[in-house]
Amino acid sequence: LAAAREKGIPTLERSVMLGIVCRRYADAVAVSGTHGKTTTTAMLTQILVQSGKTLRLSSAASCLFGRKQRVGSSEIMVCEACEYVDTFLQLTPAVSSF
Repeated sequence: LAAAREKGIPTLERSVMLGIVCRRYADAVAVSGTHGKTTTTAMLTQILVQSGKTLRLSSAASCLFGRKQRVGSSEIMVCEACEYVDTFLQLTPAVSSF
């Protein structure tokens, strides 16, 4: 971050960037709550993928994928709507669960 600032490279907070990304999807799903967001997001991602849906992005860790993001070709995005630094206020999901 310091190096980017030194070089004049624009930076954004993660919550702002996630909000920008969320607005680009017709079917964004945001999982919120105080406990279990990552687990619920990972399970939802796994259910959607195993039912034949290709996700564009998922921010939850999933044993199925072995990494934290999955990139596909659909208009479905699943993400966590975290309360930390009011991340959830940046999101504009079509579906929200809590």
